[in-house]
Amino acid sequence: MASQEADWGKLFGINSNSFQIMYPGCVVSSEDPDMLGRLRVRPLTEKYADIVNAVSNWDEEKDPWTSRDPLIFLPLLPYYVNINPEEGEFVNIIYQNQNYPKENKFYIAGVLSTPMAVEFEACSASQKNLASGNLIKPTKSLKNQNGTYQNEKSKGIFPEPKDNAIVGRGSTDIIFKKDEVLIRAGKVKSLSLKNYHLRIQIEPLFN
Repeated sequence: MASQEADWGKLFGINSNSFQIMYPGCVVSSEDPDMLGRLRVRPLTEKYADIVNAVSNWDEEKDPWTSRDPLIFLPLLPYYVNINPEEGEFVNIIYQNQNYPKENKFYIAGVLSTPMAVEFEACSASQKNLASGNLIKPTKSLKNQNGTYQNEKSKGIFPEPKDNAIVGRGSTDIIFKKDEVLIRAGKVKSLSLKNYHLRIQIEPLFN
């Protein structure tokens, strides 16, 4: 494992308190062997080594994804709605009872800094619009304040503010307009994040 890890709590001003019900987390692994959408997540208020070292005789090769694994979180959404964040992405984590943080733990996918990041966005960069994102360079908006596109080539690629939609990781989506449904694949050749935000790489995830 890597030997260094940032103190996210100090860096982003993230602190746990008695009134908090939702916490920031970063995905360590999404390869659930049970294929139930579970994730291994490190709460950003803690260090990976501190968490796993609290488990007696922790084995990094054998114990992940077992009942001994303290990092397993269940999806808050039902299995029939599969939204699976990838390793290195931001998630919100929820404890059913804060007095028992090792039991009944859930996650819900986190926010993005721009629609351009639907393929992947690093945990640090996705916090741009959160209180913890004061170190993140502002993103370049797709639209001007008057509602026109900064680049007309962007028009039609993403759901409009009044649309309902299911958006895939790459060039696929289903857009529900008022009296129209669009089912698309291959809508773009690629999505470039160049000039859209600063990726602050504070990974590795482990210590």
